[in-house]
Amino acid sequence: MLRIFQFCSVHKYLYIRGLIPDVDVRKLLLAAIIIFTGFWAIAQNISVASFERRDNDMDARVNYPVKDQNGDVCALIKVETTQTGFVFEGGSLGIMKTERKTGEYWVYLPWGSKRITIKHDQLGILRDYTFPESIEKATVYLMKLTTGKVTVVVEEPEILTQWVVITSTPDGAQVYVDDKPVGNTPFSREYSLGQHNYRVELPMYHADAGLFTLDGASDKVRVTATLKPNFGSISVSSSPESGADVLLDGKPTGQKTPCTLTEVLSGSHRITIKKTMYYDAWQEVTVEDSKTNTAALTMNPAYGELDITTNPVADIFIDDVKVGSGSYSVRKSSGFYTVEARKEKHTPDSKKVEVTDGQTVPVALAPVPQYGTLKISSTPPDAEIYLDGVKKGTTPTTIRQLLVGDYNIELRMQGYAGYTAKTTIKHNETTEIGQTLQNGMQISITSTPIGATLEIDGANTGATPYSGNLSFGSHTIKLTNNAKVLTESISVTQGGKTSWSFDVSENTNSFTDSRDGNTYKTVKIGNQTWMAENLRYLPKVDGPDTGSATNKYYYVYDYNGTSVRAAKATINYNTYGVLYNWNAAMDSAASSSSNPSRVKGVCPSGWHMPSEAEWAQLTGYLGSEAGGKLKETGTTHWSSPNAGANNSSDFAALPGGYRSVNVDFSSIGDNGYWWSASERGTKHSWGWLMNCSNSRVYRYDYSKELGFSVRCVKD
Repeated sequence: MLRIFQFCSVHKYLYIRGLIPDVDVRKLLLAAIIIFTGFWAIAQNISVASFERRDNDMDARVNYPVKDQNGDVCALIKVETTQTGFVFEGGSLGIMKTERKTGEYWVYLPWGSKRITIKHDQLGILRDYTFPESIEKATVYLMKLTTGKVTVVVEEPEILTQWVVITSTPDGAQVYVDDKPVGNTPFSREYSLGQHNYRVELPMYHADAGLFTLDGASDKVRVTATLKPNFGSISVSSSPESGADVLLDGKPTGQKTPCTLTEVLSGSHRITIKKTMYYDAWQEVTVEDSKTNTAALTMNPAYGELDITTNPVADIFIDDVKVGSGSYSVRKSSGFYTVEARKEKHTPDSKKVEVTDGQTVPVALAPVPQYGTLKISSTPPDAEIYLDGVKKGTTPTTIRQLLVGDYNIELRMQGYAGYTAKTTIKHNETTEIGQTLQNGMQISITSTPIGATLEIDGANTGATPYSGNLSFGSHTIKLTNNAKVLTESISVTQGGKTSWSFDVSENTNSFTDSRDGNTYKTVKIGNQTWMAENLRYLPKVDGPDTGSATNKYYYVYDYNGTSVRAAKATINYNTYGVLYNWNAAMDSAASSSSNPSRVKGVCPSGWHMPSEAEWAQLTGYLGSEAGGKLKETGTTHWSSPNAGANNSSDFAALPGGYRSVNVDFSSIGDNGYWWSASERGTKHSWGWLMNCSNSRVYRYDYSKELGFSVRCVKD
């Protein structure tokens, strides 16, 4: 009815202007009712065209599952319809969730539901529709609806309007028309003919307001507002130092002195500056439109200074914290401080001083040396004495005024083995050393691999490496490494050779895998024979990796395809071999043909997957720093620093990285991971780790889904 009266008002306006002839208002109203009232609605009963089960649709089970009140995964009914405004009601079990999707509704029902009711304000109700088949958990069903359409048509009279365009300098101001917020400049909109008021506002500017009249004489009316600034600037400086934090009306500005604060609202403001070791300073400033006012502030010091010197040069501590050496100056807030000079082999010098604002306190500290005495003699006499590498005469002698502490002492004499020892000089005490020199010298013997049994002149001296004193002349040494035995003669002479190294390794074997023709170096370490390379056996891929550990999966680092030929062509395959998840490494736990108690797994015939005990036997045999003895030397494959790597075992461990549960690759160059055949529960197995940062070997329980390297052990 409002639009009918608007039509009549327009007609009256045109009549007053003389644009149309006079008519009977009652007739006009009746005509308007006939013209502007048009409505029809076609409503039909709602019906189901089809209902079917969609077993291949994973939305209910995997992609978008919803659980019912019992914790079971709901069934999902996808209702296809082009209409909107439907409401769905379930039976006694109810409906868990309804979502509107493009072209359809998703209705989640508990399993076992029997019927559904569909309601619509215009189309009516389909009540208690019974499902033609059982509704099961986590299953998708497709229901296609057949419905009528609702159409409403309303014709409205034309209202006489005219465009207004409102701009401002600067842009972005809030526009009010007839006291209503309508947008920001630049602004344009149609309004009815007549007079309207406007207001243009922008923060930090004075508002502009007025009237505009729309009379239909042109296509548009323009209003231009030039906004005057309601702000100015403040130039802030500080003394005696710059770099103070600036606050405006108590709020941090993020600026430091000297600086200029721009676009400060006109009026009275307080400028505050803060700086460590100074008292705060502030000033009231009045800001005027488009002008810059100045705030020059002076800060008073909230500190004094300590000026510390030491003689002799010593480390300087303030309240037991080292701050410098020799000399040191520092600002300190008012209070008491303990200043101390410390120097090795000296008695510390300490003072308590008071610091006051604006004052400098000089502090001179002098640590006192601590001395002891050293008496050295030898048989025979006249041996040269070296103290920490510095010659101090010959035996016998007394060295006085020797600073306290630890010293390395060495006696040297032609035709005799050198003597080295450590001694400690104590304050105001005399230390005496008397030594009978031996006819010989200190020598060392090493072997590859380490741990070989060593005999010297028929006497067992333990395992390599060896360091000891031998008399001058010829000596017979015998090195034994399992079946490898080496006998050599060495000569110990004054000024001659002092170290010998021998190769007693048995690592001359190799093995060819008949399955794919790959040849591997092998190495015997203790009583075990290991492959000296990571396994490269790569069968045909089972299928796409779903991340499940119930299947066997084989990976080549950074290769995500399924072509075995392409994988074998990569550098990573030829260098680091294949990464296996634990099921692939175990290959359904196939037993070794020669020993049923061992698991052959993915290894070739005659070899087997190492158990946790066999890994422990390997690392236990190599002893401390086993990781360094196992790792390949250098940083060609290992990342720097490859700490402790010497590969003395010839195992040549490589950093092949791993494939994660999230199906990505990581840690190549940094870490190497190897599976054992030993489980730790249903989801984890024991694995062994070496990294570039140290020379240790770590054992952890890892998820069986991970992809690790494999080293096989000979049966």
